[in-house]
Amino acid sequence: MFEVGGDSEAPQPSTVMLRTVGPNEGLKMLRDAFEAADLRRLPRSAGDQPQLVESWVYVF
Repeated sequence: MFEVGGDSEAPQPSTVMLRTVGPNEGLKMLRDAFEAADLRRLPRSAGDQPQLVESWVYVF
């Protein structure tokens, strides 16, 4: 996770990392929770690291 805003203009890595137990059920659980929190999903980009599945952002 990266945090954007605050005192720094550049994204800063956070100390939080989310992982799921299973490739399907766990990912669905996280997606449902993020959608319920009003986050927006950004699909994976071609230049992303292979372990990155997708990004979620909060739009003000």
